[in-house]
Amino acid sequence: MKVIVVTGSPRKESISTRIAMRIAQGAQENGHEIVYYDINSLNVRGCQSCYVCKNTGSDCVLKDDLL
Repeated sequence: MKVIVVTGSPRKESISTRIAMRIAQGAQENGHEIVYYDINSLNVRGCQSCYVCKNTGSDCVLKDDLL
């Protein structure tokens, strides 16, 4: 099974990050594949209300790390 770990704290050693990584470590030790995303280190933009996606039925036109 693939386990996705998502963290977002600006502090790399925060309590929430350490908890998430401990859980991921346990899952990995039990044979699961781990995929890790640190949202705080990605270039992520919020919706700009351009409505291209709604008007055309296409994906978001913003080019950030979420694509």
